[in-house]
Amino acid sequence: MLIVAENRVYREGLARMFGQDERFDVVGVVASLKEALTRLKEAEADIVLLDIPMPAGVNAVRALVADAPQVKVVALGVSEVDGDVIAFAEAGASGYVPREGSVEDHLAAIESVSRGETLCSPGIAAALFHRLAALARAHRLEPIDHRLTPRELDVLRLIEQGSSNREIASALS
Repeated sequence: MLIVAENRVYREGLARMFGQDERFDVVGVVASLKEALTRLKEAEADIVLLDIPMPAGVNAVRALVADAPQVKVVALGVSEVDGDVIAFAEAGASGYVPREGSVEDHLAAIESVSRGETLCSPGIAAALFHRLAALARAHRLEPIDHRLTPRELDVLRLIEQGSSNREIASALS
């Protein structure tokens, strides 16, 4: 794990806390996005803990995900406001810890992300579902104006039955 935090005491405290836990391997502690991108090229990290406030934090997540797509980014200190969490999610963050998060919240978020899951409050989950529905409505495809011909329908029925190309050709002469 790579820890990125502007506040030195905070990043060193996180490094000490996670460094003492045998489940985690801290490969680096840096203060900026630029240092993080350089460090990711030098050391393998599967998770990046990122504590950079809005809006720079969202841009940092985008840059990290673009430069190292295999890395899962956990945004730290996120205000649990729908817009902030959604912005981090849309940027590519795999998880987040709210501003008021405890040590246990940090551990739970990292464990969750490492399993391919994301922990969030019911209110944030609802906001994410609403955002997903809005995106789906915005990207609906327009219906196709033409209908299939009778011959195309015959081919489609045979495909649906699992017929091969040869069987379809034979059935339809």
